[in-house]
Amino acid sequence: IDNYKESIKINPNLAIAYYLFANALKIRGDTENAITNYKKATLIYPDYTEAYLNLGIVQMEKGMLDQAIENYKEAIKINPDSADAFNNLGNALQVKGDLEDSVDNYKKAIIINPNYAEAYNNLGSALRGMNLLDDSISSFKHAIKLKPYYADAFCNLGGVLHLMGRLNEAIDCCDQAIKINPNYTEAFYNMGKALMDKGDLDKSLENYIKAIKLKPDFADAYLNMGNVFANKRDPNKAIEFYQQAIKINPHHDEAYFNESLCYIAKKDFAKGWPLYEHRWDSASFNYDYFESEVARWDPSEKRRVLLWAKQGVGDIIMFSSIIQELHKKCEKLIIQVDERLISLYTRSFPKDISYFSSKEKIPENLYDSHIPIGSLPMYFRIERESFNLSSGVYLSADKTLSNSLRKNIQKDNGDFIIGIAWTGGSAKGSAPKDKSIKLSE
Repeated sequence: IDNYKESIKINPNLAIAYYLFANALKIRGDTENAITNYKKATLIYPDYTEAYLNLGIVQMEKGMLDQAIENYKEAIKINPDSADAFNNLGNALQVKGDLEDSVDNYKKAIIINPNYAEAYNNLGSALRGMNLLDDSISSFKHAIKLKPYYADAFCNLGGVLHLMGRLNEAIDCCDQAIKINPNYTEAFYNMGKALMDKGDLDKSLENYIKAIKLKPDFADAYLNMGNVFANKRDPNKAIEFYQQAIKINPHHDEAYFNESLCYIAKKDFAKGWPLYEHRWDSASFNYDYFESEVARWDPSEKRRVLLWAKQGVGDIIMFSSIIQELHKKCEKLIIQVDERLISLYTRSFPKDISYFSSKEKIPENLYDSHIPIGSLPMYFRIERESFNLSSGVYLSADKTLSNSLRKNIQKDNGDFIIGIAWTGGSAKGSAPKDKSIKLSE
């Protein structure tokens, strides 16, 4: 750095001196001054491709995505055969969430340089983000073919195989990445996730611990350690790790949400239900919050209330045990729910409730406030004793239909009929192994 400064002092118009000076500052972590000197290099020599590329890299590190994109585009304008420029532009677009354009740019980089293993690896990541998992796997495998000791590609391939439920293959890929790079934090983390889903909780825990040793501020690793103990039915220990994740990242909604489930499991409802509100920003909760300009329900006001039910049908049925109590606090109650439940609700609850299907748009002039059904316990189920209010039957079967079904199934009047649901999952069609069995079982 001292020598570059001296060089610039002798010749203030030497673009390469500013460029090399910026590179040294970048390595030292002085990104602000690195950016300043890359810009000086491009002012002196406007066709300086490498300066635009490195300027974009530093700007990406600082989260200046739009500026980085502009500089990568400038590099491409100067040198349309720069595979690195297309690859870097793809990276910036991927971080920004523009996955289709990022894929296009990775493909252009590969056309220019068919042996560009890094571009294939980055292409695989973008395709994974688009849920094109088979294509993603092909890209990662091609990267490994070009570069057999490519730890990143093995780790990323393991991540996609995990998503596809191919757990043994995922574990093998992570293991290969660790053999290549024994200090590969992400590979230990991905290995932990695959082992956890396989049910090998102790080995999963070992890998999360290794990841945290390498990266002590790895919030997601603490989150998943919490998940291991939640699966071990140890909510107290799980909460400790969720809180560690939150200490590192105070905006970690997944940790707050999972922590809420542990408090609820402990029957500490006063802590659990308020934290349960973080579900809307949690990646594992597959439902969107209701969009409305109308305010959220205030229990102190007896007005027209819209109760909307965006969760799995099983959860909705459980939370509907509070509808009778909410109804007493409303001037008028409107319920928006999965249309499969409307006839059940109509039979079970007061006749002055109005219903809308979850597919319908409800005019905002029909209600004064709204609340999601999963938020009702925060107001009505804080003490354990409050559950006694819904301890009896609160849903009514269709007697005509049930009698008809019974008549068709029963061989004689003495038969006792048991119904079994053998699969369960979210609205997006997943069927988690802990909610499903094979029909033959």
